Amino acid sequence: MPRLLRSPVRLAAALCVLIALPPVAGRAQVASRAKFQPDLRMATVKKVVKEGVVRAGRYKGNDVYEKPATEKQTLILPGAAGETEIYLVMVQNDGTKDDEIRLLMEGPDESRNASFSAALFSTSGPKKKKVRGEDVTAEALGTKGIQMEIAAGKTKVFWLEITAGGNFVEGDTTSYTFLARSLGSKGSAPQALVAATSDSYVAQMGEAIPEGPVDEIDPSTITFWRAQVGGWKITSDLTDASGANGVQILRHTKAGKWPAKDVFTNDSAGPDKPLEANCWIVVKINGKWHAAPWEWLARGQTRKSVSNAGLVFPDHIKVAFFRGWKVRAGMLVGLFVTSRAIVAPAGINERSNIRLVIWK
Repeated sequence: MPRLLRSPVRLAAALCVLIALPPVAGRAQVASRAKFQPDLRMATVKKVVKEGVVRAGRYKGNDVYEKPATEKQTLILPGAAGETEIYLVMVQNDGTKDDEIRLLMEGPDESRNASFSAALFSTSGPKKKKVRGEDVTAEALGTKGIQMEIAAGKTKVFWLEITAGGNFVEGDTTSYTFLARSLGSKGSAPQALVAATSDSYVAQMGEAIPEGPVDEIDPSTITFWRAQVGGWKITSDLTDASGANGVQILRHTKAGKWPAKDVFTNDSAGPDKPLEANCWIVVKINGKWHAAPWEWLARGQTRKSVSNAGLVFPDHIKVAFFRGWKVRAGMLVGLFVTSRAIVAPAGINERSNIRLVIWK
């Protein structure tokens, strides 16, 4: 069954910052902590107390160790041409041993028209109230990065400022990549362990983000089977896509509000069982996203039983392309629901946002 990943903060604006985390498999499930494990987290500014002093918001990305960074670990903030946005980058030692950790920064890239600049500063003060310190941008961009000793369970926070040039227009984009890399307690750990104990984020500015529910996979990158629902209007927020004990939850805000119809007379669901929605899964096959419906939801229904066989062809996914494919624990998939899209379409062409989950 899937385990829900956190969704991005959604704010409408022309400027945004996306923060991502490191193997695309998702949140690490470990029985015991590793000796050396850096964790990168990021927060927005809750309040500017005065020049050079801010109160931090909630830090995102705790206990997520994925590399390269995924779109799931994303923080989006508003901005405008000529403005400077402030973000707080936390390097946290999640290992059981004191460690030397390097923080490296790369960028900018992907800018189409506008000029962007970024500056990284050290900070002082408590976790929630940070004071801007010295400029460490050059060190962070260097080949060795910023090297620091961090005790087990402790953190160090950096102050990131990204500024868009006056020629910024909607659609311009730039990215800054951060990598926290363990050196294994003053270099005593084998160098081969470094790749296994690193964590990365991407800070990106650009692209206006719509208000309301947001897809966590770009529909333009998905091949939709049986119905072309990618362009349907998002009218429902899929607030819970978790699952456990053979039950998949698909709680969304339009449950019970889409037109329902008894599509299959005398089927196993029983007579006069009005159906209002289709459940969809999005999976990556041969490096590309594919989506197909796998079940029905009755009026107001937000829970669905899933057999031990999983979602397979042809029992659930009735598309020959999926022949031989099977969802497995640890697989990153997308889930969403639509108004009736197959057999007896509802005609209103509405859907929820696509949520990324780890199948468990």
